[in-house]
Amino acid sequence: ICRTFGLITLHNDGKYTLPFCYSLGLNYSKVYDGETKKIDYDKVKALGYKNWPEAHRTNLKTLMSKEMFEGEPLNFGELKPLIEWL
Repeated sequence: ICRTFGLITLHNDGKYTLPFCYSLGLNYSKVYDGETKKIDYDKVKALGYKNWPEAHRTNLKTLMSKEMFEGEPLNFGELKPLIEWL
């Protein structure tokens, strides 16, 4: 997942929004089905992804609540100083 454009955002109505860069062939583009407008989990499985794409409530209210820390924690990938990524 791109650290610039982020996660799939889950809305209160159950719908979700992908970062726009999926349409540029990045991030979720290999598993997003444009016809159904959903993540195709058969493609996820076929590609052998270790981590399945999940939508998260990432609004400020949620980020500042206990709900964000309950259950499975978010996996942000490898941690290292920013200078090492350059």
